[in-house]
Amino acid sequence: MPTRKGTSVNWFKILKGACMVVVCLTCILLHAVPWLFYGITFIPLILPLSLLLFIGIPAAWWVANRFRGWLTRLFDGITDDILHTGCMLLLISWIPASLLMGANYLLAGKSASTEILPVVERGYSRNRNGKTYWVKVESCGYVKKIVLDRHIFPETVSSVEVEVRKGGLGFDFFQVKRFV
Repeated sequence: MPTRKGTSVNWFKILKGACMVVVCLTCILLHAVPWLFYGITFIPLILPLSLLLFIGIPAAWWVANRFRGWLTRLFDGITDDILHTGCMLLLISWIPASLLMGANYLLAGKSASTEILPVVERGYSRNRNGKTYWVKVESCGYVKKIVLDRHIFPETVSSVEVEVRKGGLGFDFFQVKRFV
């Protein structure tokens, strides 16, 4: 795109904007980390959700208020509190849940025990790809829904053999070995 005579492109602002976009996209992707760990653990959904709501969001709000001057300089003089708070919610609110889930996974023992868990409930869900069959198993008082392969019907599954690793901070990780 040609520029008019006498005007120049401010490459610093373009680079700064590109860096902010990369940081925001990275933090959006990091918001998915606790939910990925939730899918392979025997914990209730309320734990990562409560960490996000009761620790992550207040911490992000506090950081936005604490560093308001720095954020105003970052956004070139824009003193909008909603922009500052939204930016910090995006950048910081994922940290408590991800730290707990990630630390539990990294501190988990190397050895895994094999357990056979009985099926508590079975069924199917319809979506645009067709039917998805699933079974629910229970361990330590928590129920987990496991999606079956396409060629396995839920009526044929009576139990699930899983490999369980004890997490370092208390909750367990599982990997499905086979359907019995």
